[in-house]
Order: sequence, then structure tokens, then C-alpha cells
Amino acid sequence: MKRPFTLRDLPLKQGDDFCECKHYSNLHIKFPNGSDKRPDISIFCNEPTETDTGVSEAVIEIISRGYEKKDLELRPPVYLSQGVKDILVFDPYTEIIYHFTAD
Repeated sequence: MKRPFTLRDLPLKQGDDFCECKHYSNLHIKFPNGSDKRPDISIFCNEPTETDTGVSEAVIEIISRGYEKKDLELRPPVYLSQGVKDILVFDPYTEIIYHFTAD
């Protein structure tokens, strides 16, 4: 049986300290290239300000019916091109998680 977990369960480490990352759902982000996106979940290592044009460390997208191509094929390259390090795309219909990185 799979054990459900939350982002707070992940032991994210930076050096000798645990990461104090913040996660936000449906946060409107203006990327450095001027594009606007609203990921399902954005993870920041530093709390963004209202005037910040920042890049989140990671993004989690959940595939929606009718938007499969956008969520799985179109958005990850945009996020990566703007400096997001990790993109996770969860397909709730198949329970598959896709992980995208610059590597």
C-alpha cells in the first residue's frame, strides 16, 4: 500500500541544515523573459515578494483532462528555459509522475 505524503515530509537538505523552502499553490509568476505562468505548485527556497520576478526552484503540475499536451509537453521546456531546476508532472489518471530537469 502506498503511503501518502506531503511536501513537508521530504527531508530537503542544504549543507548541514534542513531547507526552509516554501510552497505555494496557483501562485501567479512573472518569469524573467516576461512570460506569465501559474503552476499548480511552486517551490521557492526564499519567500518571494509581490514585486519579485523570481524563479521557483521546482514546479509541480497536475495534468488536467483536455490539457494533457500543455501540461506534459509544452510547459516543462518553458519552465526549464527560465531556470526552474525541477519540474514534476503528475498524471492522476495513470498515477505516473514525470520528472524534468535541465540534465
